[in-house]
Amino acid sequence: MPRKPPRTQRKAPAKKVKKQPPPRKTHSKKNHPQQQRKPKHSTLVVHDHKQSSAQRKMENLKREVEQLKTSIQRTKMADRAARRRPPQKRQGAKNAAVLLDLSREDVQDLDSMLLQLIRALFEKRIIPTVSDMAKALNVNDDIATELVGLNDDAIGKRQLAQRLQSSKPLRITVSHPGNDAHRVVRTANNNNATNRRHEEFHCHVCHVEVDSAKSWKSHLSGWRHTKNATAVASRSHNHSAAHQQRDFYEDTAPSNHYEQGPDITGQQSHNNATQSSAYLKFCESNHEGMKTANPTFNHTEILKALSTWWQQLSPSDKALFA
Repeated sequence: MPRKPPRTQRKAPAKKVKKQPPPRKTHSKKNHPQQQRKPKHSTLVVHDHKQSSAQRKMENLKREVEQLKTSIQRTKMADRAARRRPPQKRQGAKNAAVLLDLSREDVQDLDSMLLQLIRALFEKRIIPTVSDMAKALNVNDDIATELVGLNDDAIGKRQLAQRLQSSKPLRITVSHPGNDAHRVVRTANNNNATNRRHEEFHCHVCHVEVDSAKSWKSHLSGWRHTKNATAVASRSHNHSAAHQQRDFYEDTAPSNHYEQGPDITGQQSHNNATQSSAYLKFCESNHEGMKTANPTFNHTEILKALSTWWQQLSPSDKALFA
């Protein structure tokens, strides 16, 4: 084993010299390395990119045109199907089913029942004329005509008879009950515009003038309390055919002076006061809501309102319509 040389002959370890960092280079803005970088794409590649973008735009335009053609074709097909479909086939029942949360079969039964109820109201003269129904439901006369089924010959003949009887209606003005209440009755003048408006009701009963400051609902409310003798004074004659048409109701609400106002026309009998009260309640509660109804003969809103009104009636009131 070789021996180590003596210490005097050993070499001293080399000293570690720190490396000096290279001198920092200073670049001007023109010769900056970032400014001297080459573009990633050559001129040819950039030209291809612009061309592909234009192609994509053209493809998008073609796709939109195809979608428009498809939608127009679908609309035309739907219009053709709607023309072939009979009017009001199942759309009204479907909408009413959604609104009333019922099945379509139940709504169809409800539809037929309520239409029969409307026609019964009209036939029993609780709704005197088609114009009254149209004003109560705030629909046009055509919808009211279809609701009451005026295509029936019997109802049409009754309407014709009412028009003939309404050629000269009477007008009754009621004064304040505290000042010796009396009636002023005179024959209508057909040349007067007001009486021409009277003839629109097609009713031969007397017209009761009330204060014009009252609203339409207040007229109905005054007309509704038929059981209160202080609110409405009911006068009738015997039940013979000659005097049966002379029944009328007088609204004796306070009025300090005679004043021309809207006329209330109705044909009531002694046995249907509760019926008219129930129907007038329905008119009061739904007169404002019917303003938003569909102008076409889609009576979903009318069905909804009538069903709510029918559910609120008492069993005794419902029995009157049987």
